Amino acid sequence: MLLKRIIRKIRNYNKREKPSHGVDFFQDVACWGPEYSFDVIFDVGANIGNFTAYAREQFPLATIVSFEPIPPTFSHLQKRLSSNEHQVLENLAVGASNCTVEVDYYVDMKLADRNSLTGDVLLLEDAEKARATVEVITLDSYCADHNVDSIDFLKIDTEGFDLKVLQGADGMLKRGSIKFLEVEVSMNPENDFHIPFGTIIEYLKPYGYRLFGIYEQQPEKRVTVPILRRSNMVFMIARNFKRRKQ
Repeated sequence: MLLKRIIRKIRNYNKREKPSHGVDFFQDVACWGPEYSFDVIFDVGANIGNFTAYAREQFPLATIVSFEPIPPTFSHLQKRLSSNEHQVLENLAVGASNCTVEVDYYVDMKLADRNSLTGDVLLLEDAEKARATVEVITLDSYCADHNVDSIDFLKIDTEGFDLKVLQGADGMLKRGSIKFLEVEVSMNPENDFHIPFGTIIEYLKPYGYRLFGIYEQQPEKRVTVPILRRSNMVFMIARNFKRRKQ
């Protein structure tokens, strides 16, 4: 009886100590596969580099490529992060085709995370705006030009432009060359700015990607009920997925 109580306590302790899935992506991967490493990370829509800096803390020797198209935001990114053999900063947008586009953006850096290539994001009428010519490149062409064979983690945060980024990565997705990818999605039918989560799930399904976790859930503001507005969904390549025997 004493031995059974000890075993029961150990099991309950382990359950309490195990971190909840869906809080920290890198921690979740470490619990799932401690041997897994992230050698190549792409940060598409890097803004001022918050995610890049966090990823660098987790993986000091990883090659991180950070894309930010808006000129003043990219300048802040350059000041915060220095380019070296492990860090590449690209003043580029990532999309479905290689082209150049005219983009309106907020001048105030406090609003930088609202800028988007969708063209319909500038809703604050009183905020000062400017226009820039931005070069857009596909992930497929970028990886081909820079001899990138695989990406361990692709983080996409482009304010409603995420599906376009995936469309420009058709070759990489077909080859299963992107191990994990994160997209920002709409969780509410009334939120028509972000791409609906169902659209992303169905788009990635034929490529063999399945949902790994849901992160950073954000509720709607200025509503009287706690409706979820958006979240970050992480998918992983799972073509060889097999159910464990019971």
